[in-house]
Amino acid sequence: MIDSAKNHIPIDTTPGDQEIDLVHIDDVCEGVLNGIDELREWNPVNGVLIRGLGSGKPIIVKELIEKIKIKYGLEVEANIGVRPYRPREVMKTYKNFTPPKGWSPKHNEFRNLK
Repeated sequence: MIDSAKNHIPIDTTPGDQEIDLVHIDDVCEGVLNGIDELREWNPVNGVLIRGLGSGKPIIVKELIEKIKIKYGLEVEANIGVRPYRPREVMKTYKNFTPPKGWSPKHNEFRNLK
């Protein structure tokens, strides 16, 4: 969205009421590696090990468009509602997860949009 705004490239969006949880790719990679380390130490006798990655601070797509405008002074040329929701569109992010041992997101550029 930011690149599209900087380059004045319109984007077609859904109605934009769904939540997204933005996490920097470096944080995702670190989280996956931490999860692998935790899995290596896991004893399957203890059951299934389930972990999740996320900032824990989702944002609504329409709000993200407005936050980009405020933070960067850029007008996102968003054609809101042009694209329909996909049949299995996730409208609410899952927040009740346990992250891998020792992991939390370190990059905060997305969190600063709140």
